[in-house]
Amino acid sequence: MSTDNPQKPQTQAQVYRERQMESLRRTLGDDILGFLNDPAIIEIMLNQDGRIWVDVLGGDMEPRSAMDPVRAKMVIETVASMLDTSITKENPIISGELPLDGSRFEAQIPPIVEAPTFAIRKKALLVFTLDDYVDKGIMTARQRDITIDAVKERKNILVSGGTGCFEKGHPILMLDGSTKAAEDVMVGDKVMGPDGKERVVKDVHSGIDHMVEVVPMRGASFIVNQGHSLAVINMETGERYRITVMEWTRLSDREKKNTVLYSVIHALPNGDFMEHHYYGEDIRVVRSIGPGAYYGFEVDHPDHLFVDGNFMVQGNSGKTTLANAILHGISEKTPDHRIMIIQDTLELQCAAPNAVFFRTSDEIDMTRLLKSTMRMRPDRIIVGEVRGKEALDLLKAWNTGHPGGIGTVHANDARAALVRIGMLVQEANVPPNPELIAEAVNIVVSIKRTSTGRIVDEVLAVKGFENGRFLTESL
Repeated sequence: MSTDNPQKPQTQAQVYRERQMESLRRTLGDDILGFLNDPAIIEIMLNQDGRIWVDVLGGDMEPRSAMDPVRAKMVIETVASMLDTSITKENPIISGELPLDGSRFEAQIPPIVEAPTFAIRKKALLVFTLDDYVDKGIMTARQRDITIDAVKERKNILVSGGTGCFEKGHPILMLDGSTKAAEDVMVGDKVMGPDGKERVVKDVHSGIDHMVEVVPMRGASFIVNQGHSLAVINMETGERYRITVMEWTRLSDREKKNTVLYSVIHALPNGDFMEHHYYGEDIRVVRSIGPGAYYGFEVDHPDHLFVDGNFMVQGNSGKTTLANAILHGISEKTPDHRIMIIQDTLELQCAAPNAVFFRTSDEIDMTRLLKSTMRMRPDRIIVGEVRGKEALDLLKAWNTGHPGGIGTVHANDARAALVRIGMLVQEANVPPNPELIAEAVNIVVSIKRTSTGRIVDEVLAVKGFENGRFLTESL
């Protein structure tokens, strides 16, 4: 007689769920399923004209396929049903995760659009390793070795990256056509992207920095911090990329002439933007203003671009891929460690066998998740993005028996990242506590974007806090 345990029959709910999954696969079709499985594609977008655009890693957006409105609506309704919600003309927007793989899914139907549209932002299928960063010239071999040593020694690592920051009052174009002052933009706001699609604000921040005035040959000048990421076009090659204001000032006269700002062409009969058609705007001069308050935000789109109230395309930068590379190092060097990973969206990837992923919700914030994970016997605690009062709980966790964590934060350089953490600690209604920061944060890895791509510009060791300043050493 066979001793094999008979397979348990599926429950009615499991059978129904599998039928829904099969229906979704069939409705999406081979083209979109192929895009979902292609590691070079990071986003899939259906426009109201039926064209399906894809965003290629390290490349540009391009049309690859098409979908008729009936099929598009079936896709959206199936996803809505699987998310236990509905989409109607009274409730024409849904946001959630694609049930097939957890990719971020955003969709709209009439009357707010002419025909069904959706965007699928994929979870990372490829995780760059720190060796890949060296091979691509993003970091040096020494920086990689220092980071790997920090992983082995269970040091707490803070990954920082800059973002666009404006003076008070700078207008930001919202998705509905209105404008908001930069200081009034809030998490969850939908700002306008250069393709006419929404960019959802996922973080806001402010502080003091050296401010500069950027004066175009035409159009309105604007005041930003010196680390602000300008969206520019190379007039010789047509390449679009981001460069900080200070990096622009160091270009040769010839390079400055060929490196121009751009604004979207928006004066179309239906009020839409014309994708990938822009007006170039030469920079006449950059003037130093001096210390001042800045206000900035981060958007959820992989191009990190948005449009301000003067229809100028602006940019900021991301840093999740570097955190993923360090996580990959953790899973290789300490595969036996139990890792708790907390994030707002499923962007961090970890191949360690004993990893648990937590995600915030409308009801459960990151602070509560941090306190819960402390009772889950973690060896390491990872936070996808530190942007509020949870900074205090993270520092305490790192400093009381759970070393070897990773967190990311918006800051224009490594030292500013430490100050930024202090500002976030204050959101818990306590003083900034720089002594705790200096004790809990061991290494800061700063990444920025230049005209030739991303680079790790500094790896900073935190030695302590004395006489009102952090004691640091650039490694």
